[in-house]
Amino acid sequence: MREIEFKAKRLHINEWVFGSLYVRTVDNIVKYYIIENVNRPWRRVTPETVCQWTGLLDKHGAKIFDGDIVIFGKLFTAIKYFEKYGMFGLVGKSKYREFDENEPMGSGGSSTSYKPYVLSEYYQKRIEVVGNIHDKEHQKQAIIDMMSGDEELGLYDE
Repeated sequence: MREIEFKAKRLHINEWVFGSLYVRTVDNIVKYYIIENVNRPWRRVTPETVCQWTGLLDKHGAKIFDGDIVIFGKLFTAIKYFEKYGMFGLVGKSKYREFDENEPMGSGGSSTSYKPYVLSEYYQKRIEVVGNIHDKEHQKQAIIDMMSGDEELGLYDE
């Protein structure tokens, strides 16, 4: 059985917490929590920062989560769950397709022959996690701009 784990930023504190995700609705107000283990308190988290573990580790043994910024060869990209394909994949453009934040990188020139690259064990020895799109808003925009070819990567610019 596959282990399911999430991470998210604590509400108002901006630090990562890891564990099981619990969504609770009281009086039509939806609240998200991460439960680290049964003996620890629930941590309320910012819903937009919830990231699911892909089940894979990077080349240094770090867990790869949805939303992680990774280096793959010479490419800076991000991990994303693509509901259309039911898979985790790499965000970016390739020689076969223009940048589209809603489509994974893949191969094949036409829509009928397009094959998305599935994030699989093949990548574990080749990917290095270097951050997450939720760490800083300008980092996310820098990654999107870089992947679409608009500008150089300004990942750590203030």
